[in-house]
Amino acid sequence: TQSTWGHFLSVYFFSQLSDALLELSNLTAMSPAKQNGPVVSEVAVLQRALGRLNNSLASFKKYVPETVLKLQVGKLVHLQAHSANVCILFTDIESFTTVSESVEIDVLSDFMTDYFTVVTGVILESQGTIDKYIGDAVMAFWGDPIKLDDPNSAACNAVWSLKNALDIRRSAWEEERMPAPRTRFGLHTGEVLAGNFGSEQRLSYTILGDSVNLASRLEGLGKHYGLFILASGDVAEAATSFLFRNVDLVAVKGRRRGVLVCELLGPRAEANEETVAFSDDTNSALATYRQRQFTEAQMLYTSLRSRYPEDAVSDMFVKRCAEFLKNPPPLSWSGVRIMEEK
Repeated sequence: TQSTWGHFLSVYFFSQLSDALLELSNLTAMSPAKQNGPVVSEVAVLQRALGRLNNSLASFKKYVPETVLKLQVGKLVHLQAHSANVCILFTDIESFTTVSESVEIDVLSDFMTDYFTVVTGVILESQGTIDKYIGDAVMAFWGDPIKLDDPNSAACNAVWSLKNALDIRRSAWEEERMPAPRTRFGLHTGEVLAGNFGSEQRLSYTILGDSVNLASRLEGLGKHYGLFILASGDVAEAATSFLFRNVDLVAVKGRRRGVLVCELLGPRAEANEETVAFSDDTNSALATYRQRQFTEAQMLYTSLRSRYPEDAVSDMFVKRCAEFLKNPPPLSWSGVRIMEEK
């Protein structure tokens, strides 16, 4: 009968509606909404409204990390923050200004879309949180809001995977006659303030603190040393499954204390004997230099330079040692290199 049919439609629709709303409340309705089954005018209106809500949420999740959205389910968002220990990453494309000026805007757009797709995929797969895109740069962190047992190793693994993935893409970009620049990475770990910052009108879930600034400075230092993956000594100490080499002791611009700067060489399990020897010999040379034994340090770095002529760090220290042999530093010298530029 008409009454029975109407009852069936009502039960069917509200069953579908309740399931869909439950998915939306859990932030799991990601595919564009589809309209299925029998439709009457009131049902059609509700289905269209639900579809628009679903599609809006799917789009919104591309602007805000899903992990951050899930923190706010069922809550009214407020300005709030908490202390967190995270590993922070900054990336930057080498000579991006030159690259952007040398290609047509549509080529640049295609390149950046492909580039960010690779970077974003690796970071999210490693349970990192992308804080923001800053022009061609990316800021991300591990350890909040997703809690990880070892955020430092997760970050190092992501960076090494990114390096390898981008190396592969660079070959493809060259074949397609697109820009193929390299990317620099800076990693630091430490305590930050994490949470909702901004104003009552607009908020952003982000992290603040000196550790964030240091990660950014480490990325910038890569250009000075001719290196592409720099990390603080704190990261190297914590991520024990990865191999690093000590590069320098530096007081970056804006900081008074020196920080050990290291280069990430890859997972220890994948390192060959030559890479391990390179790490050990560089660490020994830097330790000798910091002990003011400049003649011995110069010999060690000269040997490294002859074995690895592409290593700008060894050549830099050969020249530093020569300068200190002519003009010794004061007795208060601690081996810290003070950087006046970012």
